[in-house]
Amino acid sequence: MSYELELAGTNATWVFEADGIRIRFAGGRRSNPLHRALGELVVPNEALSGVIVEPGKRRTDLVLRLRSGADAFGPVLAGRLPEAADPYRLSLPGKQPDLAQYHASQLRDRISLNPRALEPTDKFLVVLPPAPRSIKGLDGEVSFDGETLLFTWGWMAETVKEQLGPQRVPLENISGVEWSPPTALGGFFRITLTDGTGLAARKADNPAMRGTPDKDPYALAYGLGDGSVADLLFAADLHTRIVATRERAEIPSAEPSAPVPEPTISDRAEDVVEAIRKLGGLHEAGLLTDEEFSQKKAELLDRL
Repeated sequence: MSYELELAGTNATWVFEADGIRIRFAGGRRSNPLHRALGELVVPNEALSGVIVEPGKRRTDLVLRLRSGADAFGPVLAGRLPEAADPYRLSLPGKQPDLAQYHASQLRDRISLNPRALEPTDKFLVVLPPAPRSIKGLDGEVSFDGETLLFTWGWMAETVKEQLGPQRVPLENISGVEWSPPTALGGFFRITLTDGTGLAARKADNPAMRGTPDKDPYALAYGLGDGSVADLLFAADLHTRIVATRERAEIPSAEPSAPVPEPTISDRAEDVVEAIRKLGGLHEAGLLTDEEFSQKKAELLDRL
């Protein structure tokens, strides 16, 4: 595949660069809101794990598969993103399976050059746009100052949230974040705490932990019209910070190296005796004069 080759689809254009795929999303009012917010993404070759072709009745889709951990979207979305919003899906106009298969083959050649393509990454490889510092939902607002996440509740919040009041959660106390786009059944932004509360730990005897976002003090519930793309970027940015905080906590503190023990008198004496013995051999062999032997012997004895 020649580098800088462009493949245009109805939702985006893929530019094949030497180091990766530059995805330029289509603009305009009819484009997907997430695509408009992203504008452009660069997917490095090392982030790719596979590519598939999905032929359809009216179009053929080319879909990139990323290595686990390559971007911050996956853990936050947990598969909830509709196909139309998938940033790694290119829809070719009309039925063009041959064109899609050709490019898929070329992409697989790139992927084959990475022996770790099927392994998880140890860092985020796809850089996302800047995230907002606060988001709003049906029942309140969440803000983040870089250190603490703050939930504040509005007049539509459930009684349990009003009674508990604002929730301030330090970043180091957050173990996970999840985002679901608003649907007829509602959407949410919510977090898990490192002590197990929130998200997955719903206790039947605790009215604040009954499982629904509207009653969870660590969740922001959405109504129709809430939960914009900016919220997804907010959640993804928080996930990257959680991972970074966790990694810093796991780095062991540097332990001072053990001091090298000073040689004891007996150790030094043995070394001196051995050195004098070698000098004596050199003297007997005629390689040292009497004067040189006496001088060297005296220097060694002074070290005791």
